[in-house]
Amino acid sequence: LSGLFHAPLTAIFLIAEITGGYDLMIPLMIVASVSFAVSKRFEKHSLDVKNLAKKGNVFTGNKDTNILCTLEIEDLVKKDYLTVKSSQTLENVAELLAHSDQVIFGVVSVENDLHGLVYFNDIREVIFDNLKAENILVKDIMVQPAQTVHLFDSMETVMNKFEKSNKAFLPVLKNGKYYGFITKSDVLESYRNRLKSMIFE
Repeated sequence: LSGLFHAPLTAIFLIAEITGGYDLMIPLMIVASVSFAVSKRFEKHSLDVKNLAKKGNVFTGNKDTNILCTLEIEDLVKKDYLTVKSSQTLENVAELLAHSDQVIFGVVSVENDLHGLVYFNDIREVIFDNLKAENILVKDIMVQPAQTVHLFDSMETVMNKFEKSNKAFLPVLKNGKYYGFITKSDVLESYRNRLKSMIFE
C-alpha cells in the first residue's frame, strides 16, 4: 500500500488493525516511510491513478499540464481542410490553392486513409509552372507526417508531438482515419484564453 498506492498512513494503521496491536508500530513506520520514499522517487503517480495520469486526466503539480488537461482536441480540430488524392497532379493542387489559404494538404484515399502530406513550401517553385505542375503527381511529392495526433491523445501528448516534430500543423486521426488538422497556434491560443479565464475567476 505504501509503495504501490502512495498511502503510508493507510498501510500503517491497516496492518496495525489487522494484527490487533501496535507493538511493531516503529518498525512499521520505518518500512512504510522507506517504501513510500523509494516508490515516489521512481514513480510520480500511484498505481490507481497511473493510467489516468498518462491520459492527462489527473491534475498534478505542473500548472501547465493542468491547464492543458482542460482542453479538448475535438474542439481544436480543423475538419474543413481540403484534401487531395495521391493520383492527382500538382495542377489540381494549384486549383485548390487558388480558392484556399491552406499551406498544407492531407493526401487521403477513398476510404479516408491518410497516405501523406503536401506542404506548400515544398511545391512553391513548381506549382505555378503549368508544364511541370501537370506532370508531377501528388504521390511523388508528398511526405510522411512526422507525427500524427489521435483523438484520444491528451493535450500534453499533443504538445510533446509538436515539440518532437517541430511542425506547426499535425494531422489528426479518428479510429485510424484522417479527421483533420490541429495547429500549434490554436492550442497555444486556447491555452492562453483558458489561463486568462482561470485568473479572472
